[in-house]
Amino acid sequence: MLNIVALYEHATNGRPHGSSYIRTMLPLDHPSIKSELQTDFSTEFRGGDILLIERTWTPYIAHELAEQTVRQARRSGMKLVYALDDNLMDVNDYFPFRRVFSDAQVASVRYFASHADHVIVSTEPLKKRMLSINANVTVIPNYLDEQLFAKDLPQKEDHDKIVLGYMGTASHEADLLSILEPLRSLLHRYRDTISLELVGVIDPFKKKAMFGDLPVSVKTVPIERVEYPNFVKWMRDSLQWDIGLAPLENSPFTACKSDIKWLDYSMLGIPAVFSRSEAYSSSVTNNETGLIADSIDDWYNALIKMIDDAVLRKQIRECTFKTVKKTRTLEHNADQWLNILKEINDNA
Repeated sequence: MLNIVALYEHATNGRPHGSSYIRTMLPLDHPSIKSELQTDFSTEFRGGDILLIERTWTPYIAHELAEQTVRQARRSGMKLVYALDDNLMDVNDYFPFRRVFSDAQVASVRYFASHADHVIVSTEPLKKRMLSINANVTVIPNYLDEQLFAKDLPQKEDHDKIVLGYMGTASHEADLLSILEPLRSLLHRYRDTISLELVGVIDPFKKKAMFGDLPVSVKTVPIERVEYPNFVKWMRDSLQWDIGLAPLENSPFTACKSDIKWLDYSMLGIPAVFSRSEAYSSSVTNNETGLIADSIDDWYNALIKMIDDAVLRKQIRECTFKTVKKTRTLEHNADQWLNILKEINDNA
């Protein structure tokens, strides 16, 4: 049995981030491969066959700690695997005024990636970026754990208005702003028949500044539901959206993003409109598994099309749920993680 020590990215309280569940904890603990792995999910170094370090690992990362951890792995004879699902090397270039990650965190990403025996990433563009510092890079796309979602296509409740929705962290505010003009126009034109619900991306004060008295609400996730498995349950119970939004600005950072919103929307039974981007280009088939928008005018027209065509919404939600359930869940793909880890361990 292969012994994996997974140093997952976590908050100051030691709890895993959502990406840690999606990229590390749920795949390596999935029933389809669990019997062949002994995985120790940890915030501190342990001995084993493979040391897997995820993203920035600890909020207290410093260069000395990164060097020490690599040395410990080498002394223990462990293979070192680095897992990354975002272009964190260029993240502060995309958020120059916010400094989302500290210099130490960004430096640790480069250090771990350059010293790893193998790097595992979530997208092809991210692979191209990481190949500049490590020749051994494998893509394993994001997959959802089907155990957290409904087995059958979720049924939608009837409401007086068609509900549009968008969810994301505060780092996605720029994405929302990129479609603010068509959203405001639509909400003004259809204010008696549609509404917009936002989760996480902005607070009520910014909502007022952006949308005024248009029919827009901000839904807050209860603190006890923030951690990913509970958050999925909250989404299933709380998001009764007729149309999902997935805007994405074009930049070297967003070009490496995954199609996670398409996966989430699909498993929740929400037909959606997506920006034409690297993230969605290989996943979303226009008019079949979503609508693609290139420009401001495209966004406006695509949303009108989705609002006016209930049959299209039904067809897309049925097609996307079936597609993702069959091709992008762990029950069909967790073995990709098992196979690459075995291969890495076996290579001299």
